[in-house]
Amino acid sequence: MVLQYCQYVTVNFMLWKPIEDLSSNWQDLASVELPPLVTVWNEQADRLRQSGEFQT
Repeated sequence: MVLQYCQYVTVNFMLWKPIEDLSSNWQDLASVELPPLVTVWNEQADRLRQSGEFQT
């Protein structure tokens, strides 16, 4: 008796296509979560600068 080994492989790929111009409503693609994240990021960066842990 011969045992056969079969391995299943998932392949994720995308077909190439040329870059297209952004549509006129590109602002609608922006996440509403980004502005609050920027605020938090800036607050954390300020705290790090003041603590001396972060230097620019």
